[in-house]
Amino acid sequence: MWKIIVTLIVVVMAVIFTIQNSEHVDIQFIIGPAVKVRMIFLLMSFFVIGAVSAYIVSLKKEARLTARINELKRQNESIMMNNFSNDEEGA
Repeated sequence: MWKIIVTLIVVVMAVIFTIQNSEHVDIQFIIGPAVKVRMIFLLMSFFVIGAVSAYIVSLKKEARLTARINELKRQNESIMMNNFSNDEEGA
């Protein structure tokens, strides 16, 4: 139930944000004429760019951590095999 309430609050806030930022703004690139764009589209495009960038960085970190986990698993297996062989020799 609380997830529905939180979702509704976020949706209402997004609608209010969109209504408040619906005016047109001029974007001036280095070359060429200024372009009129609605501010909400500009804000949302930068939000998407930021989200995609964060996702790419998280994938890189996840790959590095997965490689480290696999390395530690191999080390653990090696230690276990050495302990097992030492136990058999002592018996």
